[in-house]
Amino acid sequence: MKTSHMLDKVVLITGGAGGLGRAVCHRLASSGAHVVVGDVNQAAAEETAKAVNGMGLLCDLQSSVSVDQCVDRTMERYSQIDALINCGAIHLQKRIVDITDEEFESIIKVNLTGSFFACRAVARVMCQLNRGGRIINIVTALFPNALSAPYMASKYGLWGFTGSLAMELAKYQITVNAVAPGVVRGTGMEKWFIEKARLSGLSQEEFDKAVEQSIPLGRTSTPDDVADVIDFLLSDAARYITCELIHVTGGWKGYPQRLG
Repeated sequence: MKTSHMLDKVVLITGGAGGLGRAVCHRLASSGAHVVVGDVNQAAAEETAKAVNGMGLLCDLQSSVSVDQCVDRTMERYSQIDALINCGAIHLQKRIVDITDEEFESIIKVNLTGSFFACRAVARVMCQLNRGGRIINIVTALFPNALSAPYMASKYGLWGFTGSLAMELAKYQITVNAVAPGVVRGTGMEKWFIEKARLSGLSQEEFDKAVEQSIPLGRTSTPDDVADVIDFLLSDAARYITCELIHVTGGWKGYPQRLG
């Protein structure tokens, strides 16, 4: 349902050209927001932005310079940033004994340090404007997950960062929350499922069945399931919610032990 509670609000979405980020862009645009799509793939960012009548910018989360430039360009066009959604992330399905230093460091750099870069740049703007704001970090369902050590480290770290930031920015009426999706189709996770099934010694059909049976609501989620929760957190109905972690998992509590 199209609403207008975000009318004339400016929202920056990092990783906005990815599966989840793209769904968030479309959902917030339908709520009336001016959407800024930041992504390491500039062409994809511009394509997504065109679809939502927004602005597509290069935003490489591995570079504080790139992130700062993305925020600067947003301010040059709109003179305000009302919300930041950090969707950008990379993943790896691999046994701990096989993970290289470079692989671990790159995941931490994008998922955790990159979110820090974005939060820092946007917080500077929000504090200076002194008109409040919303920050939402996308973490992950915080349950044990084998074969994903670097990713889980980055996302648990991002949740800790979120809580600290919420306490620090509360006096500026800036709310900071985390959203934790579970098993989401249509976001690129499918390639992780393929590798996870292989490392678990299961066929893809066996793996998919075991995962769905582990979700009380009986299905994996869609990007729209997550985007709708993000949209709610940006609404006036969520004005008194901060320092919270909201799981969007269908009741899922982690993969069965045999999967990994």
